[in-house]
Amino acid sequence: MKKLITCCAILGLCAISSIKAQEKGKENSVEIMSEESKEQETFQPVDVSQVPAPIVAAVASDFKGAKITKAYKNSKDEYKLEIKTGTESTPKTVYASVEGKWIKPSA
Repeated sequence: MKKLITCCAILGLCAISSIKAQEKGKENSVEIMSEESKEQETFQPVDVSQVPAPIVAAVASDFKGAKITKAYKNSKDEYKLEIKTGTESTPKTVYASVEGKWIKPSA
């Protein structure tokens, strides 16, 4: 009789553990999907002349001699800029808010 009760208790604990593991798996999949949707925040090309003055001033002060070669804007008014100086052969990509503050890319 004791063996039967012990076996039932062990099976019950295993069942509870598997249910908890499935719940955690569901939480992780939701989190991954929300990260993927953030990555889909796309930047649309804009003309370099449309870049706000605070951003142009920030590029001029923080990257001496740099020129904005391409500009992109997303729905949050964040700008993705490709800048190039005379000494670099490849452009550098930077991100800025509309106020001219440097930000990390949203990924």
